[in-house]
Amino acid sequence: MFQNNLMMAAGSLGGDVASFELTATPAAQASATTHTYSSTSLGTAAAGRQIVVCVSNCGLTELTSVTVGGSACTRIVQGTYTKGSIWSISLASGTSADIVTVGSACFGGIAVYALYGANSSTHDTFATGNESPVSDVITIPANGLAIGLNNSATDSAGWETTWTGLEKQSDLEVSTNVALSTATLTPATVQTDLGVTATIDGPVINWQDGCCASWGASTGFM
Repeated sequence: MFQNNLMMAAGSLGGDVASFELTATPAAQASATTHTYSSTSLGTAAAGRQIVVCVSNCGLTELTSVTVGGSACTRIVQGTYTKGSIWSISLASGTSADIVTVGSACFGGIAVYALYGANSSTHDTFATGNESPVSDVITIPANGLAIGLNNSATDSAGWETTWTGLEKQSDLEVSTNVALSTATLTPATVQTDLGVTATIDGPVINWQDGCCASWGASTGFM
């Protein structure tokens, strides 16, 4: 776990309430090194909006790049085994755009969020390796938010992801046996070292890893 202590101090000064919108979970794509998700919804355009892209990965090589409308995203955090990852970009304008991910040959799956009233820098992150269930802790400032990603492979279809600590927002069958799930939390009070667990129910698990990031509410000073 990594905490940005500067953001923690600034967040304590008060400010807006951070919020999110799950804008898109496009249909999964066949195995390729480049995946293009055309005209993907980005939610409502607004000053200070951040677009967060959660990306599945089924190889052991990290993604090279993620772009939204041709503009490069920044990788926030990634799982330490299959490299499922969370990326972001500040983008005030536009309600849809092509999202392109580039990496090793893999099935393609994403979940897209729009963040409003959140600091541009993360407050805390965690990343896990090849473990089942995914389990770690995250600190979320009061009126902030967190987004978690679970990336896994099973022996067959029929899986379901159960989250504790965060509230599940999406489950995507990336391929017959590759799963991408995301979850969030927007607490009114600070959550210090909140336990987060993602468990795959049903089929035999071949591999599983995950990651999570949190943001404080914008304070007007950032």
